Amino acid sequence: MLNGEGEKLNAFTVTNDLPGATLLKERLLDCIGDQEVDVLKIGLESTSVYSFHPSMFLHHDEDLKVFGAKVFVMNPKQIANFKKSYSDMNKTDEIDAFIIADYLRFGRNQM
Repeated sequence: MLNGEGEKLNAFTVTNDLPGATLLKERLLDCIGDQEVDVLKIGLESTSVYSFHPSMFLHHDEDLKVFGAKVFVMNPKQIANFKKSYSDMNKTDEIDAFIIADYLRFGRNQM
């Protein structure tokens, strides 16, 4: 999780199921609870059927809508190409999550 200035606010792992999506939502709300947020951008890499349910859960959640939540499911090639602008980064889930968050932070998404 990054703020608008690119400062890392939190990092954690969740499972790709309903309990994991619920935990992600709770962590997001805990992190932004005392922040002023115009639009909460949530980015997921498109992984066939595996990204559909979490994206729909987060998109329709009423608690997240209060913060103007927008969920972006992004093409892995877009993320890989954006990642090339960084010097020598390995392929890990944590690094990929940072790249997705930074991609959204720079406004490289369609609203």
